[in-house]
Amino acid sequence: MNPNAVDNNEADDEEILLQEGKSFVYPDGDYPGNLSAVKKDVSESSGNRMLVFDFYIPQLKATVRRYVSLADNAVWALTPVAEALGVGKAGDSVTIKKLRACIGAPVILTLVTGEYKGKKRSEVEKIVANPNGERMAFNEDLPF
Repeated sequence: MNPNAVDNNEADDEEILLQEGKSFVYPDGDYPGNLSAVKKDVSESSGNRMLVFDFYIPQLKATVRRYVSLADNAVWALTPVAEALGVGKAGDSVTIKKLRACIGAPVILTLVTGEYKGKKRSEVEKIVANPNGERMAFNEDLPF
């Protein structure tokens, strides 16, 4: 029997130690990766609508996020993401459906060490197309 198998008939009184969230810091640099998800969300700090782009980096076996506000004064930050994914440039219109159709697209991500709420973490500073990269298939069962 698999020692990790789940028995939903077991008692639900097993204690689980809660831990503080952890931020991951990877070495700064350029990494080939693939778009793995595009989600709509609302910023906790500003209340503005935003898009959350997840990128899987095989070399790190990790996913990094890029947050893009859809507020009028910040939506310009979507342009380099759309350009890297090959779906538009400044002056074009893009839909979330079109962005989601890019899931699996190869890109090159520049990671830098930043800080959020007093914790160091890796942030995506730049995204560019990776014409030599391979498209990756993603579904709900991501490899991590």
